[in-house]
Amino acid sequence: MDPEDLELHVLEFRDEGATPLQIRPYTAALRSQKPVLVIDNGSWNCRAGWSTDPRPPFSFYNLLAKQKGKKGEQEPIIIGGDLGQIENLRWMLRSPFDTNVVVQFGYQEVLLDYVLANMGLGEETHLDMPVLMTEPLLNLAYSRKQMNELLFECYAFPHVAYGVDGAFSYFKNMNRGECDSHHTPASILSAKCIAGLPDGLVISVGNICTHLIPVLNNQMDFGHCRRIDLGGLNMTLYLQRLLQLKYPVHASSITITRMEEILQGYCYYAANYSDALAKWRNRDFYKASALYFQLPFQAPTGPVATQEEIDARREENAQRLRDMNRKRYLEKLAQDEDRLEKLLTLQDLVKQKGQKSTKDDLKALGVRSVEGLQAEIQTLTGTITRTKERLERKAIEVPKESAAETVVDPETLKGWVIDLKEQRHRLVDQRSARKQRKTDLGKRRSYASQQRMKIITHLASGRTQTGKRLKGEDTFGMNDEDWLVYREINKEAGDSDSEEERMQLDEIEGLLLKYDAPFRKEYEKTQALASGAPPKSPEFYRLEVGVERFRVPEILFQPSLVGVDQMGIMETIEYMMREYPEDVQKRLAMNVFVTGGPANLPGMDERIRRDLGSCLPFDSPFRVSVAGNPSLDAWIGAADWAASTPLDQGFLSRKDYLEHGRDYFKDHKLSNKYAVPPPKPPTPAPNPEAKKGKF
Repeated sequence: MDPEDLELHVLEFRDEGATPLQIRPYTAALRSQKPVLVIDNGSWNCRAGWSTDPRPPFSFYNLLAKQKGKKGEQEPIIIGGDLGQIENLRWMLRSPFDTNVVVQFGYQEVLLDYVLANMGLGEETHLDMPVLMTEPLLNLAYSRKQMNELLFECYAFPHVAYGVDGAFSYFKNMNRGECDSHHTPASILSAKCIAGLPDGLVISVGNICTHLIPVLNNQMDFGHCRRIDLGGLNMTLYLQRLLQLKYPVHASSITITRMEEILQGYCYYAANYSDALAKWRNRDFYKASALYFQLPFQAPTGPVATQEEIDARREENAQRLRDMNRKRYLEKLAQDEDRLEKLLTLQDLVKQKGQKSTKDDLKALGVRSVEGLQAEIQTLTGTITRTKERLERKAIEVPKESAAETVVDPETLKGWVIDLKEQRHRLVDQRSARKQRKTDLGKRRSYASQQRMKIITHLASGRTQTGKRLKGEDTFGMNDEDWLVYREINKEAGDSDSEEERMQLDEIEGLLLKYDAPFRKEYEKTQALASGAPPKSPEFYRLEVGVERFRVPEILFQPSLVGVDQMGIMETIEYMMREYPEDVQKRLAMNVFVTGGPANLPGMDERIRRDLGSCLPFDSPFRVSVAGNPSLDAWIGAADWAASTPLDQGFLSRKDYLEHGRDYFKDHKLSNKYAVPPPKPPTPAPNPEAKKGKF
């Protein structure tokens, strides 16, 4: 089947607007359950709810936008679900995070006010419920100290706990069915959930970075944790950049929100990146698998041209293209004939006066020797002859019309068009290869340049390319095969053949423009995009997403695709495994767990399963699993842990906060480890004798 005959998969962007959160009242019945306020404080999305909820009722962008108000008035602030399309406010967006660490606590306070207001706590004068917040792995002590101060001093929460989001998700999935706080009595729940964590390796893919966390002996092994500075946001920005480079005219319409929609709904991890690229090189497979996304388009108002007028305009454009090509060929023919006339005159002058007397004349025309003069005359004569023949006749025969009907047989025309397309693809590939070779010859370390220097060295030493010494007189240039060697070493070689290809290509494209509607549309689209003003037609406002579907997620395994000088996930796992004994490696490999928003894309477990065998001892068994809900399991696991943990075991009370200081917190198996800060060195007492004798 011709790829052009396949129906395109054209999809529409949702372009959802602002969805303000609905305030959920804090009722007396809810208060009687004594729930814990659980906040998954992510760098891109914030999720909040009570520990009694099966899923987080509130999820929104963890961003805010400060608008400029009138002088003397308070600046209006737009938060979370009220943002809508964040591109409209991109110059006003503010985030409390630097990478994945909270640093702007003024913005964090505004976002917490927003959470409390939507959970029905905006009018509460006394917050008597515990709060649990997630934080990044190995969070900075200074950031946690500021968060403690905000929660205890500003909001006066009685109990506060922290935990790592990836560990909460691991806890939820490893105890699946046993730690469901909504179907299990509290007494049984606490005993089962406190039992422990199985050994395993957690791959937590976040928005900004990816953490690899080994879990051994019921706790996280912080000394062997690793971080990769790539995550979901890097995927989104990479996809946006690829499509903006592909469609520069539509750069402003290729927004982060739309790229998120493509990434989350249609991208996937390739099990084998090289094999996937090879498969997508097939034109039929590409056309069948590529997706097309329709950008907003407004049809022009006014009179609409009829089909006859459109066909006449297209024929006029095709004829104009043919006339332009003919004019260019005539100009080139005139230049070649003028050059040939001068060379023939110089040839006669050399015969009359000799080479020494005409040395300056040869130099004036850019000819180095009499042999070069003869070669150029011969080349120009052949070029002029071929150009005249092509201008006088058509090199490609057009199918003749039927004697009974005034139209060409459709099947004959279709086969002829397919042959033309194959010829065009072959010519385009030849020209691309020649252009690439010319570029490579300009690079000193390229293979083509090294081969060129090797041939020149052999010729200068009187040897052939095989290393055999030439006997007798040097006869290089007398045989036709020597021309191939000359083309190999000449950087500017191939001009005559390239011009011949250009003429054939122009003729083929002119015929395709006249007889092939799909090619005509694609050609007009290319020309319109190159001019910077796409025509008013829906097909020119479509984004083609092909290899980008698996190329973008590949950056987690090959960070070099986006210029990040770090190891990918599998190289990092291999590095980590080598730091453990073989028996520990097997324990970790038997429970490789993947979580985080980007783990929602299909193919993650298959890709890791395929590459993991090379990171382990020979014939080692392993098991790879993905979180049941990679995006929400961190919050659900935190809610289960909060419902199953007594306040005196994992929560920091206000009394302990006042007693131990602002940087203190209670650690547990799902949190970072509390490290006692080193004592400050004593300040030396001033020496009064040191000031004596100084003016």
